[in-house]
Amino acid sequence: MTSNDDATVPTAPENTHASALPPPAPVPIDVPKPAGQGRTITALATLPERTLLDECALSAALNLSKRTVRRMVSRHELPPPFRFAGKSTWLTGKVLAHIEARAERQVRDAERAARKLEAS
Repeated sequence: MTSNDDATVPTAPENTHASALPPPAPVPIDVPKPAGQGRTITALATLPERTLLDECALSAALNLSKRTVRRMVSRHELPPPFRFAGKSTWLTGKVLAHIEARAERQVRDAERAARKLEAS
């Protein structure tokens, strides 16, 4: 009989596939607020403008699920991705520019609606 004391435990092989994309950035959530007050997500703003984000990294940066990211793209709340290395990929600067443009458009629409109400 052989003893299991000398046997080595097989381990999973190391991932030798080098990824072209950086690992997902940690999601800093700044400015703690009282319960029910929401949160501030700064992960995208802290990244360089030309950083490539795959679906996993973008969802981590926004603190959302990958499915929610896909839904937001289909609702035009996020810009459409481009394919890079077989993955859906976004440039940080393009995502931020898209979000800022949407916010500005919504402010203009709200101001226009308020002016219509005042004129009535």
